Amino acid sequence: MRKELESSKRRLEQEIVDLRTQVEDLTVQREDLTNQLRSREQDVTTMSGKLDEEVAARGQLQRQVRELEAKIGELQEDIEMEKEVKSKIERQKQDIAEV
Repeated sequence: MRKELESSKRRLEQEIVDLRTQVEDLTVQREDLTNQLRSREQDVTTMSGKLDEEVAARGQLQRQVRELEAKIGELQEDIEMEKEVKSKIERQKQDIAEV
């Protein structure tokens, strides 16, 4: 009976050692995963900031495009007016030359 108790005691002590080792391994794994998660969260925060910057830059560029399109429209109108004026002047020159 005493041998059985001693054997059971040794077996239980070994199980305790094994369980402690498993707990230590799991603790290390948890710490690694926590560090990975923290790193991923930082990456997400960084990317989110970059995305916000890109969205803001896109908005500015779109505004600039609209402004330039408006300016192009104005310049095209100016060109048309200049063509009309030039055409009138040419007709007037021809009329004067005919006189």
